[in-house]
Amino acid sequence: MPPEQYRVKLTRAALKDLKGYRSDAVRVKERMDALRDNPLAGHPLSGSLAGLRSLEFSLRGSGQHRAIYVVRELTYSLSWCSLDRMRTFTIGQSGD
Repeated sequence: MPPEQYRVKLTRAALKDLKGYRSDAVRVKERMDALRDNPLAGHPLSGSLAGLRSLEFSLRGSGQHRAIYVVRELTYSLSWCSLDRMRTFTIGQSGD
C-alpha cells in the first residue's frame, strides 16, 4: 500500500539549479513539494526523455520554467533531475 505522500529527493544537479533561483527558491520548492500528493501532475516526456516527467511553472518577472523529474514507484519517491528555464534539456550520467 503506497504512503499518503511521496518523498521528494533532489539530485546534486537539481540542488545546484535550485540555489540559482535565489529569491524564488522558496516558490520553486513549494511547486516541487506539491507533487508529494500528486506525483503525476506533470506531463510525461517522450523521445530521449521518455520515462521522465516535466512540471512547468511561471515565476513573475522571469517567464516559464520547468522541473524534470522521475517518479519511482517502488520507493514512492520523486527524484528531481533538473530545474531550468524552458530550453533544451539533455540527460547526463550521474551518481545520483
